[in-house]
Amino acid sequence: MKDCIHSQEYYNSIKCHLLSNDNKSLAVSFVNPFSYYMIKDNFEKYSGLDGFFVDGALLRTCLYFKYGTKVNRISFDYSSIADDFLLFCESNKLIVSFVGATEEELINAIGYFKARYPKLIVGFSHNGYFSSSEFTHILHGISQSDVVIIGMGAPFQEDIAIKIKDNTNVKLAITCGGFITQTAMKKDYYHPLIKRMGLRWLQRMFLHKHVRNKVFCEYPRFIYRFIFVD
Repeated sequence: MKDCIHSQEYYNSIKCHLLSNDNKSLAVSFVNPFSYYMIKDNFEKYSGLDGFFVDGALLRTCLYFKYGTKVNRISFDYSSIADDFLLFCESNKLIVSFVGATEEELINAIGYFKARYPKLIVGFSHNGYFSSSEFTHILHGISQSDVVIIGMGAPFQEDIAIKIKDNTNVKLAITCGGFITQTAMKKDYYHPLIKRMGLRWLQRMFLHKHVRNKVFCEYPRFIYRFIFVD
């Protein structure tokens, strides 16, 4: 698992891939203490993902102290790569589609993206609640896209990213966790002081019950397993 975790250089290579003539499809996601073992314990199922970024300081620190692996924290939000990536897509006229969140959240977030990136080419969009039969419609809708950004939470977004990679010519399917929902709630979701101090987890915990459940229940289990079991 740790061999599939990448840093800034891989992010740069993804952007190069999007501008190349290589028609290979990539599926990329992010891992944090909540999803790390969810992916690792089912790695054969998720082997279709081409790479992962570390979304959070806790996992980054654990990887360093246990394996000596130095990686950057890279998240798909405005405290990390989201702005750079969407500006890149805008400036290079890439067609970007979005799948995830509720319909209202999706509409509000895309409205904001169009205002912030007026030349961004938004292709297809669909909320994150659909049946398997509706997914055929989604695959057809995104078929002309260069990039699909998927915000459905783990492990559903990873499943969808792999299916997009396997069934379309989309050059990149990349997950974004709660980014679409967060953008719909507040355009720059994290308070500047929170970003400066690296306390994004604290703001999310304060605002969302499901995050509090993860921090108090799932994260201690992760730390124990990572240190003593793995």
